[in-house]
Amino acid sequence: MTDNNGDDESLSSSAIVSLLAGASGAVGVFFGWLDGIGESTVETLTNFAEDPTGFILDIIREWIVVGVLDTWSWLLTNVVGRVFDLLELMIVDGFVIPVRDATVPVGSAVVESVESLQVFGESALVELGLAAPFALGASWLATAIVVAVIVQLAWGFIETYLPVESLTGAVDALRSGVPDAGTGGDPNE
Repeated sequence: MTDNNGDDESLSSSAIVSLLAGASGAVGVFFGWLDGIGESTVETLTNFAEDPTGFILDIIREWIVVGVLDTWSWLLTNVVGRVFDLLELMIVDGFVIPVRDATVPVGSAVVESVESLQVFGESALVELGLAAPFALGASWLATAIVVAVIVQLAWGFIETYLPVESLTGAVDALRSGVPDAGTGGDPNE
């Protein structure tokens, strides 16, 4: 189409709509509904008219992608999430709680025995008069040695039968990721 100056002028989609909507008579009544059509609808119709196969394939691709993503989301939420919940319950209810219930009485008994040993040493040594502070210090030292021996025996048992290297390795990895408080520098330096 050419304008009055003879220049080639291409009609935009909005120009086509305005021409059709402004027509008179039966054509105007028929195309009068085009007044309410927005720019995006005209653009969609234009895209469909230019490449109907590509337009339909784009819609199908979008449906397939949305379907795949919705399916994956459902799978992660309902299947994988439930598996992790089940594993958490198995670990907590099947391992952590029984180990805690088994070790609390033993730990309480060890603490009470150390406390009774300390009370016995204090009650027997208070009567020494001037030498009592030195004897009480030796008593505290003996108690500390007993506690150290118990801790070393427990640590030896744990090292023998549990993978302690994995625990200390994880702690070292965490510690290497935190910068030193004193330097405030990069942890990789």
